[in-house]
Amino acid sequence: TVNQSTQITALTFPTLGNRAFLQQAVFRLNAQGGGALGASDALTITSLTVTFRQPLDVKFVGNQTTIIEPEESDFPEMDIEVECARFDAATDDFFAGHRNVTKYKADLTFTGGTIDATSSYGLLFQFPHLFVTEYVAAVPGGAGQVAPRLRLSALSTTTAPTGMTGVTVPLRVTTTGTMTTNPFA
Repeated sequence: TVNQSTQITALTFPTLGNRAFLQQAVFRLNAQGGGALGASDALTITSLTVTFRQPLDVKFVGNQTTIIEPEESDFPEMDIEVECARFDAATDDFFAGHRNVTKYKADLTFTGGTIDATSSYGLLFQFPHLFVTEYVAAVPGGAGQVAPRLRLSALSTTTAPTGMTGVTVPLRVTTTGTMTTNPFA
């Protein structure tokens, strides 16, 4: 069948206002053995990238022209790359953290528009066990300002750190919205 103008007119699209933007992001990081994450743990970031890799096997089998369904062939890997706006008291500790293999915990929160008097749309990523795999305090140009960049690897942990009750997996994602059903069920 051919789409007619009445079918095209009847299409609905999600609201474009419910997107996560850097200006809504708060990235907090402290030592895994420290207290719960608070406002003083927030870093001033200019970029943040989360990379997740899940190695899968690819097996060709006899009597068919396609592969069989891939299975996990190794442990997943997750990296977080953060660039901070300035080299300051909050960002200069990560060199020592890299050298000393310090364990960290972090969260990334996006707060969106208001749902009602007590709630806002939200997206929370929690990382209970991180360690610094790379730290670079580079001078990107300009007036010689140092913009620290660090790469963290996320791992699972056997015990949830303070302030992250029950979080032992490398990443937990929590959403706040208006859906009454689980979108992942």
